[in-house]
Amino acid sequence: MKPWAEAFYNSEAWHHCRASYLRKVGGLCELCMKQGKVEPAEIVHHKIVLNENNVTDPSVTLNFEHLQALCRKHHAEVHTRKRDRRYIVDEMGHVTALD
Repeated sequence: MKPWAEAFYNSEAWHHCRASYLRKVGGLCELCMKQGKVEPAEIVHHKIVLNENNVTDPSVTLNFEHLQALCRKHHAEVHTRKRDRRYIVDEMGHVTALD
């Protein structure tokens, strides 16, 4: 995790938002559900890539419209599809920046 993101991801606001979002979607992976499968979501993914400029903007970071509940497999796939390949996603779904 980037140093500029640590404070956000460790914040009470993010933990509350993440838990609330997972409750809202029933704790299931949204992409699995679209495929007719039922899998638990383990990751709340930001559809807008967070960076130093927007990590303090709650309209981006804490907005349900910009979040997606995903299983590890789909989280890895979402990051693998990124055109610029700025991230590596390991088999556990952990994302590591390449730069």
